[in-house]
Amino acid sequence: MKFDLSPHGSNVLTCHVADFNKIIAFNAYRGCSAKISANGKIVAYPEAKFKWQAWHIEKKIWLHFVKVARKSEKPSPFLRCNELEFSSSDNDVVVSWFGRKLQAWRLSEDNFQLEKNWCGHMNEIQLCHFAENGKKLISWSLIKQRYTSLNDPSQYIPKALGLSWNTEMKVWSMDNFKELKKIKLKYTLLRNQSLGLPTVLFQYECTKYINNDLILVDCSSSISDHKYYTIQLDNYCDKTGIVIENCRPPTQFQCQYLDNMDKVSIFDNGKGLAGLYLQEIKIYIYDHNIMVPYQTIDLDVDILWRSFQFIPGLDNKFVFADIERCYLIAIKDKKDSAQMFDRPMHIANGNLQCQRLEFVDGMIVCVKIILTDEGERYLEVYKGDDFQLTDQTALRHGRRSDIGVTCCLFKDWNYVALIYDIEQRQEARLYYSITLKDLDNISKDTWTAHHKLKLDKFPELNFYRYRKKDDRLIIFRSRTNIYALVWILNCINGETLATFYMRSCDTMRIMHVFDRYLIAASAGGQIHTIWKIDANSIEVLEKVQPDLNDINSISIAEISIGEGGPKVTTTSTLKFTEYFDDWQIEFEKPPHKNGVEVYRVRGDNRTLIQHMLNLSGQSLFMVRNSSSFTVYNSNNNLLLKVYGGKYCFPSHPLEYEIILWSDNDCCIAAYYEDTIRLYAIESEHWFHTIQSKEFKDFKAIQINDKYDLWAYKTLCSCPYYIKPIQPSM
Repeated sequence: MKFDLSPHGSNVLTCHVADFNKIIAFNAYRGCSAKISANGKIVAYPEAKFKWQAWHIEKKIWLHFVKVARKSEKPSPFLRCNELEFSSSDNDVVVSWFGRKLQAWRLSEDNFQLEKNWCGHMNEIQLCHFAENGKKLISWSLIKQRYTSLNDPSQYIPKALGLSWNTEMKVWSMDNFKELKKIKLKYTLLRNQSLGLPTVLFQYECTKYINNDLILVDCSSSISDHKYYTIQLDNYCDKTGIVIENCRPPTQFQCQYLDNMDKVSIFDNGKGLAGLYLQEIKIYIYDHNIMVPYQTIDLDVDILWRSFQFIPGLDNKFVFADIERCYLIAIKDKKDSAQMFDRPMHIANGNLQCQRLEFVDGMIVCVKIILTDEGERYLEVYKGDDFQLTDQTALRHGRRSDIGVTCCLFKDWNYVALIYDIEQRQEARLYYSITLKDLDNISKDTWTAHHKLKLDKFPELNFYRYRKKDDRLIIFRSRTNIYALVWILNCINGETLATFYMRSCDTMRIMHVFDRYLIAASAGGQIHTIWKIDANSIEVLEKVQPDLNDINSISIAEISIGEGGPKVTTTSTLKFTEYFDDWQIEFEKPPHKNGVEVYRVRGDNRTLIQHMLNLSGQSLFMVRNSSSFTVYNSNNNLLLKVYGGKYCFPSHPLEYEIILWSDNDCCIAAYYEDTIRLYAIESEHWFHTIQSKEFKDFKAIQINDKYDLWAYKTLCSCPYYIKPIQPSM
């Protein structure tokens, strides 16, 4: 067990070691860590630089070190070394290191006798630790770097480090001290220098030995965030080693992405690992060369991350601490999954925190998050026209008031995303995570992805889009005039592929989403931003703003999406024409009036199809994608649409503004005030109108290919579901 002690301006620190009812105090050299044997009977610490001593707590004596077993060799109360480590299984074994040398010591009576002294690396050894129940020793060094030896590598940055380094890890047998394996890794262009240079300890944490088949590497681009992968060692060649380049795992090895975690601790037996993130511990179990998610434990306290570790020799127990106390946790076996699925389900009673509807693969699906009177949160799934409860599970963080949770569904993806917004008050930061669950088995998490928001306010706009062609989840979150965050996740494993953060962004509405492009509108409605979203990158291409200086003209901003990318046109004119194969749309400012009139022109036939005789028609925003064409007024409300270069909506002028709309291949549903109207695209006529006082203030509507329609006012309000209606011919 290891306790880390931080300096506070003095060269000497007073350390306290507690064995339940025993407390001892001693002076430790500045910035160093005390080491305690697995049975808790021996404590070792540096009295001065490179000068360690060991104290037997029960016998209350100093233990000496003997290098040569002969009478003329006097035992020394001090051991000259960089650091030492107790074996996790044998309380009498200690390994120390100094320079390039390793030394193994065994306790005999009241002296540590030297068993083996050997050269471990060609470069100075930085750290060592035991693995696989003390049967193996892992030593670690940096290659070709100049530095001064220090007792505490966590306080030191090597000279001329740059953003790359080479690591050499060796595995030794503790039976005969022979080298079993040597692993070389090269990290190149790995860290963002503006976020801080990596310390020696940080470099060590980037590579962890799990067992003979796997190692764990950190491929993140920041010293404050982490992206962990396991690498299978089947094809390892010492000549080429392993190269972690540009924050990507090596392609020549089998790699597995794990959750984003702040601290990882390996089981002492090499058969699992645990990762710490905020107030959660995620447990993985080794099975057939991969790590399988096993259990997630919500600790409900803010953990001091350096305090988290497994107890040597007890792989099902670990310790951690918060600012007030220490905790001992035991990992219990999971309940039989068959029993869990056979349990009777009862609709949870409580406050509705979030509710979403979606046509998932053509079927109506509803998910609800319920907060019960007992403080538990439940996720419920309802399916079909009769909304039968099909699955139910309790959610983590149920009793925490500082965590908000919402959910999201996708029309062509059979998953529900749970979005956790977490306020970390001690750090004055906000955290954001997404947990994905299969709608057919919501009791199990598919993956969880984390993002840290360096902000003091949660977003107002939340947009989630599943892109089927490359299996990507695109997330857009923003708060007016403060920021916008775009995030791309790999839908297979939840890996973060790209993030983009922009300050002072005035985005409050997503207007259009294409395969590679996203168009967002500002809160005022006059500025539109084009984002390019590829498989692994995000870029702001352009901000589009119409010329509003001439109030006697129509101000037009048009974005045309082509193979070469978006093309932007802005103009102020009295008349504007958009051409199609054998007809055109003409926009014209009426004489002596504000607004715009829209005409459909085919040959000599010129028909008025839409008009806006007020200032909202003075500025138009247009989006053209091949033969599809959409026009909005200055309020970003729908003015007209052209489908396939043939059909037009509307066919006659409307006396109201369309606030919300949704369409499929055959129909468009338009919403205004307290009315929903359905319009057949090919026959170009209205075929059904639904009006009710209950329909006021809708925030979203959607129609599917079977003319099912849903609408809701807020995420917590009761949704409205309308049965299929076939259009009359």
